[in-house]
Amino acid sequence: MMNDSAASCVSGELSNSSLPCANLSVSDYNAADAASFTHVFPAVYGLLCLVGVLANALVIYAVATCKKKMVSDVYVLNLAVADLLFLLVMPFNIHQLVWERQWVFGAFMCKAVVVVDVSNQFTTVGIVTVLCIDR
Repeated sequence: MMNDSAASCVSGELSNSSLPCANLSVSDYNAADAASFTHVFPAVYGLLCLVGVLANALVIYAVATCKKKMVSDVYVLNLAVADLLFLLVMPFNIHQLVWERQWVFGAFMCKAVVVVDVSNQFTTVGIVTVLCIDR
């Protein structure tokens, strides 16, 4: 059953008590969400994308130039390539966040980015699973 005092909350205070109601309105949440989507998330994603591309490129270079390759090295190489492909489409998602979740790259690129994203999820899980079984 619903509490009558909570139901009669008017203008930020309970009518039967001196305890204030939560002064959070929908517009407060929307302003915070909009600020985080347009400023914080793109900055964090951009930093992760940059570091990820550099790190995966370094892993690919190190494994590819190594003369003695083990089976697990090939799995790590495949994982780095899969992650690098994912990171190369990440700027499209960052652009979408900056432009208030509007997609401006057309239907083909929308489908291509989704395909790369979903394929990467399955590929990464598969490679990590095989790597764990091999060890």
